[in-house]
Amino acid sequence: GEEFDVREAYYQSQESIKNAITTVNAKVDTLINNASTFNNEQKLRYFNEQLTKTNEYNRSSDLNSIDNDCRECISALEGRIGTNGPVCEAYARAFKVLCDEVNIPCVLVDGYAKNSAYSSGEAHMWNYVQLNNSWYGADVTWNDPLGGASGAVSGREDDNWLLVGSDTMIN
Repeated sequence: GEEFDVREAYYQSQESIKNAITTVNAKVDTLINNASTFNNEQKLRYFNEQLTKTNEYNRSSDLNSIDNDCRECISALEGRIGTNGPVCEAYARAFKVLCDEVNIPCVLVDGYAKNSAYSSGEAHMWNYVQLNNSWYGADVTWNDPLGGASGAVSGREDDNWLLVGSDTMIN
């Protein structure tokens, strides 16, 4: 009905929806073109690096009350920081979009992540990606940890949680 609309406030007009699609497509095209000569492992590492070095995990004090835009791939593809930065879902969705474009099998995985044996865990999203007929974990969010300098490049970005298998040891 007219009094109920499931669209987010920032996607109320056809123009805003088209602008978002154009933005996503342009960012994806740029990244794909830059990686066109890479093998699949190099592409995965490049996508991880680009997402971690252009974003800062959302610094909002209550992630459950923030706008859903931070959960969409556009927030990670655009490169956002501070309280406008992406959360895990956006990192994972952006990584999947990029993998899909270069035909690297990739799925979204959601569950609970624990940062210690005593933690009850919190909702989290990451990816599984197929490389050379084997499946690996890829957690771009954990490759872009909080800490270090504020802003897109904190100095703590890494690829420790990229291509994680059952024998992977992470310090």
